[in-house]
Amino acid sequence: MTFPTYEGYNIGSIFLGNYAGYSHHNTNTGYSHTPGSYNVIIEPYQGNLVTNWAPNNEPFIISIAQIIHGYSNSTSSKSRNLQIGNKPSSLTELQEATLTIAPQKSTDVVLKLDRATAQADPLLSAVTASSSDNTVINNEGYLSIPIATTKVGSDIFDASSNKISRISGTVAIWAPGGAGGTSYVIVCVAGVWLRTTALSAL
Repeated sequence: MTFPTYEGYNIGSIFLGNYAGYSHHNTNTGYSHTPGSYNVIIEPYQGNLVTNWAPNNEPFIISIAQIIHGYSNSTSSKSRNLQIGNKPSSLTELQEATLTIAPQKSTDVVLKLDRATAQADPLLSAVTASSSDNTVINNEGYLSIPIATTKVGSDIFDASSNKISRISGTVAIWAPGGAGGTSYVIVCVAGVWLRTTALSAL
């Protein structure tokens, strides 16, 4: 493990493995790359290209075993970006999202959410604008749609009084009477909730 300083700009970096160090060069392809300051590069496989998606001398780069690609700076305008799987084509592409999962092959499943034998909590949830947890994939692995039970003005709310935001494309179930009442599938279009015909029991 080294913490090198080269030519005044490469400081505080950690390099481990083949082609991971300063001005590493791949003799198979002729590619070479000069890491910047505060890089973490761990490359155990001889002959692999390392961080060829990042410009030379770029600081704050993370590259581990050609499967974890990241950027994490410590400046006042902090940026944290991570890509797992296939490497990005450029630093700009990496910085398009906080987390990207990119398949190496077209036959790879991009993301698989596995469940415990007796899974009790959701496999996927998201924090809403009202800071409540919205279940997206339930504990059995199925898509979950929010259920609205009350309406105030143009807004609808679930049984816990959490507002379901009026954002175009949002889908919900309108069930003010619970399981015994009339229910509708509703969708928000241009800030207005639109309903289908009444749902009937199978």
